[in-house]
Amino acid sequence: MLRTILIGVDGSPDGEGAFEVAISWARELNAMLVGLVVIDAPTIRQMPAWPLASGEAQKAQDEALIADARRRAEHALERFSIRCAQAGIASKPLEDVGVPYERILEESVRYDLVILGRRTHFNFATAHGQEQTVERVIRSSPRPVVTVTERPTAGDAILVAYDGSPPAARALQSFVSTGLTRGHEVVVLTAGTDHAETARQAERAVDFLAHHDLRARAIPLETHETPALVILRYVELCRAGMVVMGSFGKPAWKDLILGSVTRTVVRECTAPVFLFH
Repeated sequence: MLRTILIGVDGSPDGEGAFEVAISWARELNAMLVGLVVIDAPTIRQMPAWPLASGEAQKAQDEALIADARRRAEHALERFSIRCAQAGIASKPLEDVGVPYERILEESVRYDLVILGRRTHFNFATAHGQEQTVERVIRSSPRPVVTVTERPTAGDAILVAYDGSPPAARALQSFVSTGLTRGHEVVVLTAGTDHAETARQAERAVDFLAHHDLRARAIPLETHETPALVILRYVELCRAGMVVMGSFGKPAWKDLILGSVTRTVVRECTAPVFLFH
């Protein structure tokens, strides 16, 4: 059962969507919400000064930008605390300075779950590197990561995108342990070119869920479509309010960037995406 949720507070539109989801879950499960704001000073210091400016001018610009970013960050944390108090949930504000994904990964070991907006903006001063934070956190996080868009889809079903791989099995087990399955229909989606094999994969996932007193509906598909397209289509068909997945198919999780299926689902899915590898 979830007891603590770490959310990246960055003031971005997707971050606001993530905040709404986090508040809802914290209230439902009586969990503490921890808001982490990271001032991306390394990126800010890479911003060029005016042409022909001296080293002192560059330093002065850097310090002014960082001071402004700190003020914005403190305002964001104050707003975070007020909204948590209004929602009646326990909360803890945190402020840090450094590379955002590094700070998030370092803090994540203290908590049960990480929630991030699909596109982040932690430096509060420049739009550079927006996508790197989410991708790197997903790739290396010791905890499950949920990505949320600005206006997440409201739906009652939980769509489990399952391919029978160890990452998919770990993601499913981790999701069940959160307690977020309560009161929701669970749909297990498997897809591939061999119908018999996809049916066996779906059956194994359904059996696992049954051991936890969770009834699930299986949708095994024989298809040559890419897994990402299938997942996105069934999010709409099932009116899913959540997608659960590990590394689907055989994406390059050992690479610096995410596999193409995972990256496409994170980028285009309107429902929150629960990821664990």
